Amino acid sequence: MKITVKAMMAALTVLLAGSVCTTAIACDQGTGHVRTVTVRKEQSGQELQVRTGDMIRVELPTTGGTGYAWYVDNLNSEYLELVSEQTKQESEQGKIGAPVTAIWLFRAKKEGWSEIRLDYFRKWEGKEKSADHFIVKVHVTGSKK
Repeated sequence: MKITVKAMMAALTVLLAGSVCTTAIACDQGTGHVRTVTVRKEQSGQELQVRTGDMIRVELPTTGGTGYAWYVDNLNSEYLELVSEQTKQESEQGKIGAPVTAIWLFRAKKEGWSEIRLDYFRKWEGKEKSADHFIVKVHVTGSKK
């Protein structure tokens, strides 16, 4: 897998921003450049507005050891780009069944409407047997001048 410097810098920006902005649905980091919008399970079904170049950070809870995982469903890469995907343990390392947060970082590429959809299922059972779903509608507007 080839990782570009641009993708690494975007991921670093979000990691640093994530420690500053943990509870709001949208956080402008005050730089005037890249804004990171954080959405969580509670915001499923909502619409959000971002500018081209903005980052969208999706954080969803999961439980380790169950076989269930969140999977991105049919991302429209014309408008949104998946930049990174990671997990973060929420308790002591090595505990089976411990809470885990799955985190995705998307970049808004082009003006228009799109969706971020994720399904929660066991890979061997397939999407048809999803235990949960997450969706946000994304309106990408022009970049801030």
